Amino acid sequence: MNSGDLPARIDNLERRAAGLAQTIETCRKAMLIAKAVMTLGAAAFAADLLGLLRLAPALTLSSIGAVIGGIVVFGSHHSTRLEAEAQLRALEQERGGLIDGLNPRVVTLH
Repeated sequence: MNSGDLPARIDNLERRAAGLAQTIETCRKAMLIAKAVMTLGAAAFAADLLGLLRLAPALTLSSIGAVIGGIVVFGSHHSTRLEAEAQLRALEQERGGLIDGLNPRVVTLH
């Protein structure tokens, strides 16, 4: 590998890392929303079950659906986030190795 290719490869890895960071952030937000939906669905269902609220049957089923849907969305985004984090760690390791291959000069200030 020639040293002229290294900066371009490092730049490419940094762009990919930025994309993975965006994916991780999107997953974090989706997981937060899924938790909120699960909580609201469970609270509505529990309130109906305990007789604190009288929900229409369609709303009761919707609250159950919200809990199940929230679990599915949370799990899907959680696994995607874990995969993206693993890929990001691998990219950062590769990037570090390429930077070391550049043999940067050590500059000292007196």
